[in-house]
Amino acid sequence: MAQYFAKISFNTKVSVLSFALCCGVVSQHVKWTCKDYEWLNVLQSFWFFIVETCVPFFFMISGYLFFRTYQSCKWREKLQSRVKSLLVPYLLWNIFYAVVMISLQKAGLVSNMQIVNSLSGGVISCVNSEFSPLWFVKYLMIFVCISPLMYYVLRNRILGLLIILVFMLINAYNYYIGNMQVPLNVNANNLIMLIYQYIFFVTGSYGALCFKRQIETFSAMRSKISMLVLLLLIAFYFGYIVHFGDVITNHLFRWMWCVSLWFVCDLFPECKVRSWMKYSFFIYCAHMIFVMCFQGVTNIIYMKTSGLKPYLEISEYLWLPILTIYVLIKIGNILKIHVPKFWSLITGSRG
Repeated sequence: MAQYFAKISFNTKVSVLSFALCCGVVSQHVKWTCKDYEWLNVLQSFWFFIVETCVPFFFMISGYLFFRTYQSCKWREKLQSRVKSLLVPYLLWNIFYAVVMISLQKAGLVSNMQIVNSLSGGVISCVNSEFSPLWFVKYLMIFVCISPLMYYVLRNRILGLLIILVFMLINAYNYYIGNMQVPLNVNANNLIMLIYQYIFFVTGSYGALCFKRQIETFSAMRSKISMLVLLLLIAFYFGYIVHFGDVITNHLFRWMWCVSLWFVCDLFPECKVRSWMKYSFFIYCAHMIFVMCFQGVTNIIYMKTSGLKPYLEISEYLWLPILTIYVLIKIGNILKIHVPKFWSLITGSRG
C-alpha cells in the first residue's frame, strides 16, 4: 500500500480539529427547548449525541500530544509546564465562575446549581469545578500526573492494548452492576467518570507511544475505511442505539467515532490556521455563562411571543452557538492586545 504524508499538516489538523470540537461543546450547552416537531427532535437528539463525543475527543488528542514528544528523562519539566498551561487557568476560571454563579444564585437568577452553605464548602466546590465547565481540565491534570508512571506500561504494544481493554471492562462493569449514575454526572461518582474519560486519554497516549509513525503517515485506504466506519456508525445509531442502545454501547460508539474521525481528517486539504482558531481553550472556559445568561433572557422574551415561540427557539439553537463563538473571539482579541499578561494567565499561554 502506497503511503505518503497527508496534505494537511499535523499542527494544522490539531488546531482545526480542536476549534471544531470547541464549537461542538458550545452547541452541546445550548438548550433545545422546542418540542413541537418530532422529526426535529430526532435530528437534534442525533446532533447532541454526536457533539457529546467532543470532550472525549479532546482527551484523546491531549493524551496523544502529551506523549508525542515525551522523554522519560524530562518528565519533571513536562509536568511543570502543565502548572502554567492547566493548573493556573483552572484556578482562575473556577474562582471567576464561583463568584458569578453565587451572585446569580443570590439574585434569584439561577436555581439549578450547587448550594453553598459555608466558606469551606464553597472553596471545595470551587476547587472541584462544581460552578464551572472546567471538570475537563480537572481530569486532564490527574491524567497528566499519572502519565509518567503509565509511560512504562503504555510504550509496550501488548500491555498498552491490555490497559485500554481493562479500563473499558471496568467502565462496563460499573454500569452493569448499577454503580454508574445515568446520565453521567461530571461532579458525582468522580472515580467512575474519571475511568470513562481516561479510556480516551490512554488511547491517545498509546497511539503516540506505539504507533506515532503510522498515525502521522497518510494512508488513503485507511482514511477511506475510516469514512466508511463513520457512515456505518451513523446507520448503527438510527438502526440500533435509538431503540436499544445503552450507556456502554454509546461509549463504544464515541470511541470508534473519535478514532475514525481522526483519520478521516487526513483527507482534508491544508488550510490557513487563523489566529482565532487557537482560542479554543478560552472559548471552552468562557462560553457557559454567556450561553446560560443569553438563553435566560430569550426564554422570558419567547414566553410572550405565542405562535412564534417554536420558530424562535429553533432558530436560536442554530445561531446562538455562532454568536457565542463570535463574541468570545472578539473579547479574546481585545484581551490579547490590551492585557496580554492576563490573557496568558487565563489561557495557559494558548493562542
